[in-house]
Amino acid sequence: MERAGTSAFEQIHARLGKAAVQIKVFCGVGNNGGDGLVIARKLIEKGYAVQVFIINYSEQRTAGFLSNYNAIKELLNKWPVMVNEESEFPIVQANDVVVDAIFGIGLNRPLASWVNKIITHINDAGAYTFAIDVPSGMQLDSYNSKQPILRANYTLTFQAAKLPFFLPETAPYAGNIQIIDIGLDQQFLHNQKAVATLITKEQAAALYQPRSRFSHKGDYGHAYVIGGKYGMIGSVILATKAALRMGAGKVSAVVPTCAYIPLQTVNPEVMVKTVAHDEYLVEDNFEFSSKDRICFGVGAGQEEKSIEMFTTLLHQVKTPIVIDADGINMLGKAPELLKLIPEKSILTPHPKELVNLIGDWMMTLIKSVK
Repeated sequence: MERAGTSAFEQIHARLGKAAVQIKVFCGVGNNGGDGLVIARKLIEKGYAVQVFIINYSEQRTAGFLSNYNAIKELLNKWPVMVNEESEFPIVQANDVVVDAIFGIGLNRPLASWVNKIITHINDAGAYTFAIDVPSGMQLDSYNSKQPILRANYTLTFQAAKLPFFLPETAPYAGNIQIIDIGLDQQFLHNQKAVATLITKEQAAALYQPRSRFSHKGDYGHAYVIGGKYGMIGSVILATKAALRMGAGKVSAVVPTCAYIPLQTVNPEVMVKTVAHDEYLVEDNFEFSSKDRICFGVGAGQEEKSIEMFTTLLHQVKTPIVIDADGINMLGKAPELLKLIPEKSILTPHPKELVNLIGDWMMTLIKSVK
């Protein structure tokens, strides 16, 4: 706890640079509150103007909290202010700096009404806020839209990123994220099974493979983009451009006949194959080799004939494919197709498409992680 709190203090101090600001540190009575008390003590020792408030939401205290509670009392020669109810909320102003150490990653239950209100009280002030480990009110394994979450400008999280930092309902509350190494055993962490893999810019760059000067387009595969419907051809144009940009040697579009002229005009380097319908996808006599890579669904609509084409494609193709946009909506309409998807295929839904496929997507994701 001392190491974690000191590391978080160093990050806060580096950003404040001894500015003459009022710092209000809000601590719970658990280990996260203990971290906050370490930070408060270090800030006071550095000469900052600090007020410490204990949000007394439980009669139970952790040993780490009690140890640091006594330590800061010795430093201040008085006990920190105890907040027990709404009438005792301190004034928080927009030009204050807030350190939020009320709840950490252990929060797994609804909060008392007055505790919810202290979070809202801090949010309404608009003060610049540092959250310690996670913003208070944020739960790692569930989401309740009725429970307020403290809105942080900076989240100083310990050792590893947390899943809610990357989910659309909860990510905005974390603000900027700084991961702090607090010296946990790296081998132990390496051996833990992760719930998700975060691919950063650096990791993506490491996948780049330089090309030989003597290679040609035939060495870099053939990508097919299958999609398009009358009025929605732009998505196919964008997808084929993307396939070219990412390095496919050859790119073909399979589209309804209404897309032929737009595609040949905008992307003349893309080969175009049309189905026997002017407005949407229908089955046709296309064959794909095991070396071809397919993206299906962009702007495809959800016509029954288009779903039939998708069904035939899934029966034919055994290599991984990318399923996007209306391809995912088709799976929602015809879930029996899910068992036909080749292994290692990639689905790229936005939240609404994922809801169409699996319902309340966040809770479904969390249950699958558990």
